[in-house]
Amino acid sequence: MNNKAFTLIELLVVVLIIGILSAIAVSQYQKAVLKARVMSGMAIGKAMMNAMDMWYLEHGSYGYDSNKFILTLPAGAQNADGTPLTSFPTSKEKKIFYNVGNGIPLQFTFEQGGRLAYKIASDPEININFCSRYAKSVDKNSVSSSQWKNYKYCSQLQGRITCTYGSNKQKAQCERLGARYFRDGTYAF
Repeated sequence: MNNKAFTLIELLVVVLIIGILSAIAVSQYQKAVLKARVMSGMAIGKAMMNAMDMWYLEHGSYGYDSNKFILTLPAGAQNADGTPLTSFPTSKEKKIFYNVGNGIPLQFTFEQGGRLAYKIASDPEININFCSRYAKSVDKNSVSSSQWKNYKYCSQLQGRITCTYGSNKQKAQCERLGARYFRDGTYAF
């Protein structure tokens, strides 16, 4: 009698190899998805920053404290409740959301001194800041100590995008996205 079947050991080895390969593939896929979400948010942020720069050239200030600072936003902008936005009077600390894919919405916030903050909830949270070409230095006492690092170099990096970190995980995330070390917890693209 001629039995041509796999042994239990051979089957276990094949299952083990498939498990290892799938673990590697899933982790690389998750990294690729996160990087794609971040990069699509950076494209949206660049469009918003260009609109801010055009406003500044036309009016000479950002006018955050009035309802006169009106930007036309890239398509897909939403309020926190999911209602759509096209253009609206912006204000300092006003949050704008974008859904990209099926993940957590991307969050943008207009901040002092010609700065746009972009956050993506992940592990760790990624903090990207767009510094206007006309960014102004901000008084250290006008922002919290945790925000100061984000503002610190914006006036020196006019027209650039920065990635800030507070932990080694966030630092690694900035490096993985292609940012290069600038100084004191700040990477620049």
